[in-house]
Amino acid sequence: MTLEEYEKVREEKRKNLLALKPEARKVNVDKAFESMQQLSNKKEIDKIFIKLVSSLITVLSLFKLEQLIERKHSLFSGF
Repeated sequence: MTLEEYEKVREEKRKNLLALKPEARKVNVDKAFESMQQLSNKKEIDKIFIKLVSSLITVLSLFKLEQLIERKHSLFSGF
């Protein structure tokens, strides 16, 4: 098989494969949808969630520290 024959066979196979592929869907944007705005942004929600979790961790650690101080105070107040 020569290089030219190989290229012809390869081109035919490529055309057959391209014919079998489904066409990509094209989405038409209506003018009614152009004016719509996104209500929320995932990045903003993630930032808020991170802030809430970090503040919760801070509150819980302060609560544990307060409990530890109360226990030590109650141990030493008995003497």
